[in-house]
Amino acid sequence: MNEHFIILETFQHPVRCCCPGQGHEYTVEFKQGDIWFLTKERKYIDCLGWYFLMAFNNEYQFYIHVEDIENLYREGSICSILDLELKINYLNSKVNEALDEQDRKAFLSYTGELNDVQSIKEKMKYTPVYN
Repeated sequence: MNEHFIILETFQHPVRCCCPGQGHEYTVEFKQGDIWFLTKERKYIDCLGWYFLMAFNNEYQFYIHVEDIENLYREGSICSILDLELKINYLNSKVNEALDEQDRKAFLSYTGELNDVQSIKEKMKYTPVYN
């Protein structure tokens, strides 16, 4: 599993306590460009499953259920740094292809998407990274 994840779209996620009763819960808002760092610390809780300790912008740590990470990744709310770089490369090639074919509609579509992805990457520069 990747160690760093980038938030692609702002969302709120409930953070639960890992105690058996799960009596403590609060909601944290994650903003586009924020970075999660998956630490090596894990916890297995009977009847609940695996929880991983996640560091958020090098400021805050919380436990998150492994299925929550998988769901957020599948939904496109988070991605790895490599995924982001690959998307930028892909969109650059599509922009060039649209230019070669003189397809204005495709060009405008791909440049808009490329600008969005590059703005997320730009926001990452100002986010502290946990090591």
